[in-house]
Formats: sequence, C-alpha cells, structure tokens
Amino acid sequence: MKPVRINIYKLTYTIDLPVILLFVAVSLDIISTTLFVGLDAGVEKNPILARLIDISIWFIPVYLLATDALFIPFLSGILRKTFSYAFALISVVLAVNNFSLILSGSAFLIDTVGFNGIVIFLILFGLVTFAYFLKQANLDRKEVLFSYLKFILFILFVLFVHSLFFAITWLML
Repeated sequence: MKPVRINIYKLTYTIDLPVILLFVAVSLDIISTTLFVGLDAGVEKNPILARLIDISIWFIPVYLLATDALFIPFLSGILRKTFSYAFALISVVLAVNNFSLILSGSAFLIDTVGFNGIVIFLILFGLVTFAYFLKQANLDRKEVLFSYLKFILFILFVLFVHSLFFAITWLML
C-alpha cells in the first residue's frame, strides 16, 4: 500500500498500513469499551479513563484516540511502525478482553495479569518492535541515537497527554 501523506504546517501526517491497522484496533477498543460501560458489564480498570467515564461516556473515544492513535501518523517511518503495531496490539487485546467481559462476565486478561501488567507488556513489546525495525533499517550510529532520542521524546509526549487527561479528571471531580 502506498502511504498517503498530508502536510500540515510543515508536519507530515502519514497514513499507511500500520496506521490503518492502528485505527481499526483503536476503533474496536472504543466500541468494546463503550459497550461494556453502556451495558454496565463491569468496571473500567484504567484509572484515568474510569474517572473520565464518570464525567461523560463521550470521553471514551476522545481519550483512546488522543492517547493511542491521533499523533502517531506524525512520526517518521520506524517510530510510526513501532507505535502503530504496539498500540494496535494492545488495543486488540483490550478489546477482546472487553468483549469477553460482555459475553461471559469475565475479564480474563485484566483479572489474570492486571492493568499494570498489560502496560508493562505494551512497553516491552514496543521496545522489541523498535529494536527490530532499527535493525532492519541498517542505520549508522548517529541515526540510531537520534531514533532513540525521538522514541524517548514521543513516550514523554504520550505521558504528557495522559497527564492532561489526569488533570481534567482532577479538576472536574
């Protein structure tokens, strides 16, 4: 698939196969989370999203898109693929867990591993995926170090976005 690039104020928003997979997976997570909250099938284990849902159910797509998918297409090739696959995998896993909760009353994954275990898995999978794509790219040392720096900066950006939503919950409740 040929990537589609949209230039916005000297930033390029690239939509390619990994990004499409990411948006499909996050959409599945949004649908499953909205269903299990709407059907009152269980309790949201993500502490920030749980408090946001208490404010309004409309925070589900806003939070999941803003923290998992919206900014990833702005990244360059290796980082875009890394974060797309990592967040897509975790979104699919959480969506399957949500559907399990709706259909059988058991959130097998969260009940077994816990929400923090899922986050740790996401981090480890992201690191392994990043290392794999770096190895495949055959970059020189300077480019590898610059890629690591961008990787860390994007993680800090994601943490910043999460902290903004935490601030919203703190101010609203």
